[in-house]
Amino acid sequence: MPESGLIVKDLAGLSEPACKLIDALRATTGVLFEPTRIRRKAKADADAAIVESKANLQIKELERRAFDRIKSRESRRQQNIENIVEDATRQLPPESKGQNLDEDWVSDFMNHCQDISDEQMQQVWARILAGEFSSPGKYSLRTLNFVKLLSKSDAEVFGRFCSFLWLIGSELAYLKTQKTDEFLTSHGFPYSGCLHLQSLGLINMEMTLAISFTEPKEVINYYGRQYLFEFPEGTPKPSISCICLTSIGKELINLCSTKPDPGYVAIFIESLKAENNVSVSLCQ
Repeated sequence: MPESGLIVKDLAGLSEPACKLIDALRATTGVLFEPTRIRRKAKADADAAIVESKANLQIKELERRAFDRIKSRESRRQQNIENIVEDATRQLPPESKGQNLDEDWVSDFMNHCQDISDEQMQQVWARILAGEFSSPGKYSLRTLNFVKLLSKSDAEVFGRFCSFLWLIGSELAYLKTQKTDEFLTSHGFPYSGCLHLQSLGLINMEMTLAISFTEPKEVINYYGRQYLFEFPEGTPKPSISCICLTSIGKELINLCSTKPDPGYVAIFIESLKAENNVSVSLCQ
């Protein structure tokens, strides 16, 4: 009961979706999260028991060191979790209605993210929590297990690859030509980068597909910009090799920081024009 005034004060400045997220986590875990920069010292029930025991009994040196280690670890973990929850509240869209979070999902989420101290990776976990709260089932337990093993450098490589993805219908794919492959290599993304992403299970190079143009005019999308491809009548339509994301890759694409690469687009269009006699223009 003595914490009630603090809870009201801490939640007062948050948006309605953010308050709903805090309430959903508390309902699932029974833990109160304080989404503020001023934090209490984290003490789990086990810590409290040890503190009481230490005050009343003379604990041997080995036991004291074990207590200090556990306390330090659990405080760090609680700090990590609260950082992530706080960041997630800021990422919720104003229109987010929020849903009840699955108990098993939240348990796995907490277990996986509690040891993440890197700020950039904490942001990834915050996006997962915000996304799952807004749209239950968006991130599978398998994806949580995967992200736990994803390093910061892996996330950066994947984010860089996602800068080269076109949206064709509902499919995201890297459209490749000899010129674009050369461009990627010269701009810090060699073939080994693709091999690494394949080894992680984010892309599948062994099942490289081909996008076949069948109509005189085709429109495909690159980072919200639509490009019109027009083919002279009577000329054969090209098939363009592409590399697609795996199911996990599709779930993770919104978690990485990505941005369009105008140089790649220019090289792709230039090589397509030269090799296939096609006209390309940006739709208004």
